[in-house]
Amino acid sequence: MFSRRKLKKSKAGFTLVELIIVIALVALIGGMVSGFIVFMTNYAGNNERLADRNSEVLLLRENIDIWFSYADSENAGFTFSTNSVEVTGGDGNGMSIFRDESGDYVFNYGTTYPQRTTTVDMTNNVSLYFYRDGDSGFNNANSGALVRFTINLPASGNTFVCEVVYED
Repeated sequence: MFSRRKLKKSKAGFTLVELIIVIALVALIGGMVSGFIVFMTNYAGNNERLADRNSEVLLLRENIDIWFSYADSENAGFTFSTNSVEVTGGDGNGMSIFRDESGDYVFNYGTTYPQRTTTVDMTNNVSLYFYRDGDSGFNNANSGALVRFTINLPASGNTFVCEVVYED
């Protein structure tokens, strides 16, 4: 005689629904993690560019201050244009700041200080604007200026404003 045995279902594995839920959760978490990694990579890149800009501006500012301190004398005359300054007369005769063809700024100390010529290497496209006291730009800041600072020259009695503008 035949006996009927009941077949027992084994509960040793996962059901299809459980597997699909686990795979969906792993994909969701993986997507969130990869999105966060992309966001942080872009954030770090932007901060690095800002740090480079700030160090360039500080280096330019320091060199501009040093250059003007050498150029300041009683009979000094200053000629300004975008990205350049020239000194005529006084102790600083022949001194100049100019932007060379590669976009770097050269601080020339003329014949009075021939051993002293400084070049500031620029990785960004930067323009310098200088204004005399009384010029229209002296009191009105350029909206694109990253940095604006005042230069006081006690010997010649001049006051100038310099703006550093990043041209994108």
